[in-house]
Amino acid sequence: VYPTGSKLPSENEFAEVFNVSRTSVREAMKMLSARGLITVKRGLGSYVAQGKERTYANDLQSILSRERENILELVQIRKILETEAAAWAAIKAQPDEIESMERILEEAVAMTKAPGYTRAKLNQINSEFHYLLIKSTGNRTLLKVMASLMDMLTEVRDITLQLPGRNIASVAGHRELLDAIREHDPDRARVAMAK
Repeated sequence: VYPTGSKLPSENEFAEVFNVSRTSVREAMKMLSARGLITVKRGLGSYVAQGKERTYANDLQSILSRERENILELVQIRKILETEAAAWAAIKAQPDEIESMERILEEAVAMTKAPGYTRAKLNQINSEFHYLLIKSTGNRTLLKVMASLMDMLTEVRDITLQLPGRNIASVAGHRELLDAIREHDPDRARVAMAK
């Protein structure tokens, strides 16, 4: 446990401790930063955020978590925001962002074929893909809003991934979406996300 204001280990140290790639650690750190949980100071490292820097994301999540029983509304909010975000990603995504989404998608494909497949791991990969998609819109406010919803959306995805064949359908849907983003086709991206 790291107290508020303390410096976190480097990406290399986290990668070694958790036996994952630096890319995975970097993306996780970006998600934590977007959620207001850490502060990244260029050239100095990452630090546990002060309480006041976490208020916005925590307040929004707190408000929405009171409504957890209404999963349908949460799914509707996600659909409204992510459908348009997909269209914006198709317009604004940079080649390196598209490549990052491609790497995550390849990891998801490999995961579904692996003997050690776990729903939790695929869910984590799906969350990373959606984070990268939202990030590629260039809209920091949308990124903060979606980051504050991420935990609840992860819970919803965990439920849906229990459905037979849903893991394969999820990966196929992400492939269709990424192809539309790569081709800078916002209409097709919007339709792919809405499915």
